[in-house]
Amino acid sequence: MLERYSTPQNGLKRSSTSGRMVLYWAVYDISKNGNRSAVIRILKDRGFKRVQKSVFLGDVSRNVAEMVALDAKNHLELEADALFLFPACASCFKSRIIHGRLDEERVKKKDFVFVG
Repeated sequence: MLERYSTPQNGLKRSSTSGRMVLYWAVYDISKNGNRSAVIRILKDRGFKRVQKSVFLGDVSRNVAEMVALDAKNHLELEADALFLFPACASCFKSRIIHGRLDEERVKKKDFVFVG
């Protein structure tokens, strides 16, 4: 089970007009620094939090995820770069498989807590 704890200053806002909230993974491989910085800014502005160098998590609606994809597309060289947005429902996320070290303390500081 995934639970999210938030504080008013964390920047995560639920929108009543954009539908049900889902946990989205954003994973990118962008070669140019300027393009990568622009995509990072888009992700953060839309409520995503960094969990690894090129991996973000966002508790957002599908509408917000689609807006991220549209905004980010302008900063990608489609022949070389990639941005993936994967939805993960709580029950799907519960069955995750992790190899290696997951720094759950670091993730907790990003407003997400893994339980169970």
